[in-house]
Amino acid sequence: MPGVPATDTSTDGLAAEIVTYLELPAGFVTMGINSDDGFRTTVGTQPADQLTAQVVGQFDATRGAADTIFYINVQEAGVYAFRTVYENGDGDASLEWYTVKDDGTPVLINDTANSGIKAYRKATVPPTGPYVRFVDPPPVARQYNQPNSSITVGISDGATTLVDSTVTLEINGATPTLIKQRSGTAYTLKYNLQQVAFPTDLNHAKLVFQDSVGTWTTNQWSFCNLKNVVLPAPAYREDFDSYAEFTFPPGWNAVNFTSTDTPGEDPGDLSSDTYKGWVIVSQSRLSDLKSRIFDGPAANQFSNSVPVTAENFSGGNLLYAESDTRGGSQVQFIYTKAYDLSSVTNAAISFSSLYEQNQNSMGAVEYSIDGGQSWLPVVYYLDSVDAGGDIYYNADGTVDAVRTFTHGDSAMWIDNGVSKGPAYGDALAAPITQALGRFVAPRLDDDSAEGKRLEIYRLEQAGLKSDVRLRFAQMGTGSWYFGVDNLAFYGVPTPPPSTGEIPAPVLSLVKVSGGKLTLSWSGAGALYEAPAPTGAWTKSADQSNPQTITPGDGSKFYKIAP
Repeated sequence: MPGVPATDTSTDGLAAEIVTYLELPAGFVTMGINSDDGFRTTVGTQPADQLTAQVVGQFDATRGAADTIFYINVQEAGVYAFRTVYENGDGDASLEWYTVKDDGTPVLINDTANSGIKAYRKATVPPTGPYVRFVDPPPVARQYNQPNSSITVGISDGATTLVDSTVTLEINGATPTLIKQRSGTAYTLKYNLQQVAFPTDLNHAKLVFQDSVGTWTTNQWSFCNLKNVVLPAPAYREDFDSYAEFTFPPGWNAVNFTSTDTPGEDPGDLSSDTYKGWVIVSQSRLSDLKSRIFDGPAANQFSNSVPVTAENFSGGNLLYAESDTRGGSQVQFIYTKAYDLSSVTNAAISFSSLYEQNQNSMGAVEYSIDGGQSWLPVVYYLDSVDAGGDIYYNADGTVDAVRTFTHGDSAMWIDNGVSKGPAYGDALAAPITQALGRFVAPRLDDDSAEGKRLEIYRLEQAGLKSDVRLRFAQMGTGSWYFGVDNLAFYGVPTPPPSTGEIPAPVLSLVKVSGGKLTLSWSGAGALYEAPAPTGAWTKSADQSNPQTITPGDGSKFYKIAP
């Protein structure tokens, strides 16, 4: 790889881009990347276009050298433009790109001596006009570890150039005031948010521009991950300071299934029975017991244009669930009293989150509008970098919530005679469906500051309801902690319109042990199967998502359809 190792002999902090043109036969092509660490492979007329290129393979985490296999259905034999981007954090670095023959033998791209796929360095005639080099937040309906308070779009000139004056950008049907800048062949648009924005909101964008030969391009996409804290006076606020330590506000109810570590009550010992469940405890006491709890808050946070500091983030008493110093399993729930939001339109909450992620823990918030009979998602904090995969993703980058919550390596407990755990979903009260994916919030493992955030979330169905309750949960096995302070309820502006491009269903196949395949999908529709791409299609008897398939003789094709 050109430029590797660097002049200091290091391979740390390495990034690379490979753009090539592959000559592919018609039919299914099995392709693979062996990498240490992550990569993404895209294909399209312009494979660097963030809005039109198709992601065909990806591993978005750290790992030692390992394989990711993916499959491409080539409708017509020809030469196709591909792009692979690669990154290495630290330690060893390696990258191999190959296809797999019918007999299972891997062969490197362009290893024509061994019947490898031919690769070309460039096209004789550049195939594209201006294209969208990047968008931020990314064009994916999920949360990332760091939300944005602005929207940025970068356009690059292609074989034809962009006519700058023709560029328009709509966000949720409105045309905001943009900061525009041209630098060489790159053109950038930026919009700094002025109004409140929530990281789970599904936003819609429309970008239109013309090139130097008069061709118009229109792109539409949906995305989450915007956050801007602009809030009115709260309808209710709870800072826990008016209650004695180790008591609860009236109407609140705590339940735990935590292992006994050090028997007996002892407020000065986090491993004692005092801390088996959620407790109200003073900041001064916790500072003496474990000072890292008050590392932070995370940098670059603002509330109504005021910087979030240690002084306005948390003080006095807080609601707290301990896990780090304890042995066995920690499973802790607390339910608030009913809040009357019958005069509150478009309900939302904020709270100071003193949360630290571990590779086998989860923090969760859910809400109810029917007296606790059923529950709805607010947020689920999970490890974003564990190579074992605490968060599973679909091929389109969205969260595969069913796989995420039906796996786990966390706490185990018995609830009313029923064994639960180690799956994360066993601690949820909301039904486990793909709709939960938008509410999964990645957090960094073992970082004592980055999870300390002023969080804001919509309660999408709680407006004008007279009985709204929250449910806070923490589960882990010696897995840090979850603290909550300054909980408040608000009425806020309406959410973005639900109109816009509805993402097409995405079907994913992942190779697992024993030659089996795991099949999963995102989006609406049912699973259909056929012996050939042309049919005849029949609805699959097994509609479980995900499901494990054992390949047999012959071919079978799958699709998602209404």
